[in-house]
Amino acid sequence: MELTTYFAYGSNINVSYLKHYLEACKTSPAGVQNEQRAILHGWRLRTNCVTESSGGAANIEPHRGSSVEGVAMEISPAVHEVLRAKEDWPDGYKEVAVSLELPGPPKTERTAVTYVVTDKYALPFDEPVSVEYRHIILTAAHRLGFNDAYQQYLRTLLVPFVQHKKIRLMKG
Repeated sequence: MELTTYFAYGSNINVSYLKHYLEACKTSPAGVQNEQRAILHGWRLRTNCVTESSGGAANIEPHRGSSVEGVAMEISPAVHEVLRAKEDWPDGYKEVAVSLELPGPPKTERTAVTYVVTDKYALPFDEPVSVEYRHIILTAAHRLGFNDAYQQYLRTLLVPFVQHKKIRLMKG
């Protein structure tokens, strides 16, 4: 079985969350292997895509001088198919090949596939995210040892949206 290197940068950096998702999709989480911290240079993280259920969603776009920290992992063909469905490929997100830095030691480079929002769904501004989505990403970033400046960027970017309660006005 040939494995594909995949670069996760949003909620999928939380590999425990990803494996639970795979189990819910009746796909073996053993199809995710060799997870390691990775850096994608020349790109930046955005939340300029909206999902039906959870507000803003992570996206990346080319941006000179910026970097995205994430997780490189080897995935089986079955996991790749689940990820494609999860990312609404090819309509919502498209697959792109990227060159990653694996901090090591030793520091190496690797080519991986990742997902970028299609022009059809990319917004010109960042959207707030759900509290749960924010927690999934921030918890994993801390656990993976992302650098402090990047974790601060995540806390600033991942603004949680507030669910508004309906207020009934009383006629008086």
